[in-house]
Amino acid sequence: MKISMPMEGKTKTWVHTEETMRRQRERAAIREKAALSSLGIFGQITIGCSLYLYDHVSTPGYLSILLTLPFLLLIQGTGFMLMRRSDPGKGAILEGAGEIAGRILAALLALLCWLDGQLAFYALCAMVSNILPTVSSFQVALAIAVVVTFALGGQGNQGLARLSRLIGVLVFFCIFYCVLIALPYGNGGHLFPLLGRGMGSIFRGAFWMCGCLSGACLPLLMPLENKEAMTENRRLLWKHSLLALLGGCGIALLSGYLLPFYALARPETMGYRLLLLARISPSVAGWSLLVCAMLFLMLMTLGAAVQGGGKLLALSGRRRKIPVSLTAGILLSYVPCGALNIQPLEDIFLQLGFFRPVLLLAVLLILWMGVILKKRKKAPEQEAEA
Repeated sequence: MKISMPMEGKTKTWVHTEETMRRQRERAAIREKAALSSLGIFGQITIGCSLYLYDHVSTPGYLSILLTLPFLLLIQGTGFMLMRRSDPGKGAILEGAGEIAGRILAALLALLCWLDGQLAFYALCAMVSNILPTVSSFQVALAIAVVVTFALGGQGNQGLARLSRLIGVLVFFCIFYCVLIALPYGNGGHLFPLLGRGMGSIFRGAFWMCGCLSGACLPLLMPLENKEAMTENRRLLWKHSLLALLGGCGIALLSGYLLPFYALARPETMGYRLLLLARISPSVAGWSLLVCAMLFLMLMTLGAAVQGGGKLLALSGRRRKIPVSLTAGILLSYVPCGALNIQPLEDIFLQLGFFRPVLLLAVLLILWMGVILKKRKKAPEQEAEA
């Protein structure tokens, strides 16, 4: 019996075929993108808790986050629908709206990412200023902008997604440890009154927090190299997005468990509220771990927003890669607000937060209508050819 050997001298098994290895690499890349997206969502929810929920909703803030679940399902489901009906090289934005209108919509979505990045940058500066009150706020803001520019420049955008899984694990265990040591200092009675100021404040909080979830669908609207793999592994994106939402809900619930209604809602700086879990217990280790976890989380949230905004602006300007100058320009534009760190700026951010879900839904609606109109135009042509 003759044994045929491959001409190229390679052996093939069911484990190490080229197709299997390619699928493994694609799945790993999608898992990294999903991890980065979920870190960005969790970071934005954490920022929203400190900036809006604690003050305006207080202990029922976890209900506001739970009420954002239908919005998450809507935008991510719409993102998958648009992705499946688009050309992978063009992406859902250009496919649904056309070349010119698509570039305008990409710029609008880039504005949404810019605001997400500004909130993350502001939160990071506020936390560092709270930890190091004697250091100049301007120096802190400028140092963060320069360091993140060098980190994301060149091939740094690819490394951000690869690093997200490791950072996510570190953040989870650090926060989990802080939760364990803080639980004995809480009281179930702090969660009452159950509805706080009423359902009106809870629904307003839910609407504001909907703007924190844009990272769940924006990656699906951009040009993709592996559209089929993204469709096959869509459960990864669903799972990571839901875990990020539930994680943010858990943080809000724990905060209400630790502090009563008026103590949680009292006026404090954003940097103070971001480190709230470590202030309840006297543990030095808990304080150190939470500071590290929040620094990593805010940096990853900032990086995800800058990367998303850079891709959208590059798409709007017909560029395939993000120039380093564009990354530097985005980060330097955050410095003035991060350095000022004053209450009027927070009030502006609070008002702008209500426009984030409106802008996102408007863009998704335009893209969906564009897909429907193109489908109707193609139907008579297909019938004529038949």
